[in-house]
Amino acid sequence: MIAMLLMVAGIKGGLSIVMLTMIPSSFAHLEMFKVVVIGIILSSTFLCLGGLIFIIAANQAKFVAEKQADEHH
Repeated sequence: MIAMLLMVAGIKGGLSIVMLTMIPSSFAHLEMFKVVVIGIILSSTFLCLGGLIFIIAANQAKFVAEKQADEHH
């Protein structure tokens, strides 16, 4: 689940940058678009990081139990 979330977020950011480079340089608001796109990518990265930290903290006991079970095999 977490890997899928990170993969989708990475693809979304990459596509945003690709689409940003396709805007003609003669577009009047190109610099504003660059700032907005990069800002959204950075903020979503930090929000995903916060979400992952919350998920890990909330399920810490479960993760420790899984790790201990794997070590015994």
